[in-house]
Amino acid sequence: MSGDKPAMDPDTGRLTLALPYRDRYARMPAVGDYHGGVLAALLDVAGTFCAALAAGGPAATANMRTDYLRPPIKVDLLATARIVRAGRSLIVCDVEAADASGRQYAVARGSWMPVPTRGA
Repeated sequence: MSGDKPAMDPDTGRLTLALPYRDRYARMPAVGDYHGGVLAALLDVAGTFCAALAAGGPAATANMRTDYLRPPIKVDLLATARIVRAGRSLIVCDVEAADASGRQYAVARGSWMPVPTRGA
């Protein structure tokens, strides 16, 4: 990931993470298409941070479904997550992976559980 600290945009309720392209993320570096596991991990991490910010503490993935729309080839990706519903026991988020022009490569919907912290 980019190393930037993720933050939720209070105006849009969205969280965005950047993943600059690296050959090591490709299934075949000569082609440059991302491995699906890298895309799924990016979507999961963005959803996890979004859910954690909504929960006010850690959140664990309960379920996530990913649809791969097209292979991203040698392109920097942005994962954008938004809260669909935040309840006490489950938070549902939609997440997309796109490039800077907005072209989508994968979308996911997942649910995350707030994790109780010790002493809480």
